[in-house]
Amino acid sequence: MARTLSLPAGLCLWFLLVGAAQAVTFKPIKVELSPSGAGATATFVVQNNTAAPNAIQIFTAERAMDLDGLETNPEAEEFFLVYPSQMVLEPGEERNVRVTWIGDPNPAKELAFRLICEQLPINLEVIQGDVGGQLRILVRYSASVYIVPKGATPDVVVESAAHQKAEGAPDELVVTLHNQGTAHTMLTGATLHVTSATANATVVLSEAQLAGLDGENILADSQRRFVMPWPQGLPVGEVHAQLTFD
Repeated sequence: MARTLSLPAGLCLWFLLVGAAQAVTFKPIKVELSPSGAGATATFVVQNNTAAPNAIQIFTAERAMDLDGLETNPEAEEFFLVYPSQMVLEPGEERNVRVTWIGDPNPAKELAFRLICEQLPINLEVIQGDVGGQLRILVRYSASVYIVPKGATPDVVVESAAHQKAEGAPDELVVTLHNQGTAHTMLTGATLHVTSATANATVVLSEAQLAGLDGENILADSQRRFVMPWPQGLPVGEVHAQLTFD
């Protein structure tokens, strides 16, 4: 969906002349909301620290993540009230933005979303008279918003651990984790115990050896796959793995 922001032509011209290619600040970067009641609303703060006016728009999007951690963000505006969702901040101006969940008051699990704040310079089409013209994105902030039902907790298990080797490539260990719980978690301070199924050998991989896994986010009721070098000292073949983290 094209997003537009109507502004006076004089302000549009000023916007281009002063070169408003400066970021605003936006905080906090993460909030947890209740699905109903007073806790269903949070306040964000957007501030223009530059010497020029900045046009801003704010909207919500779903947060979906595939096995390899690639995130997609389909729009989810029907689940939230965001006010104001569009604004022009004068130099030094700060504005509060209220975000309220109006979706399912009793979700079975935690729901993950993004609150996206875009700083937008005025398109030349607007200057030429199309005041409702489309804007191009300059800077984009993306905050995490979680809708957390009472009692939601994570429960991460190792779904599988297996050897893989592409032609001409070194041996690799592929670990698939499954968060069977009802809340997201961060895999910080991770330790992976990998045991050979055919030999009396176990290797313990610490944070430094789990650079692609440690600190990663795994959403509620979702899976993540991590590929890493085959552990030194572990015979190549069938293995079992166990994960611990903070």
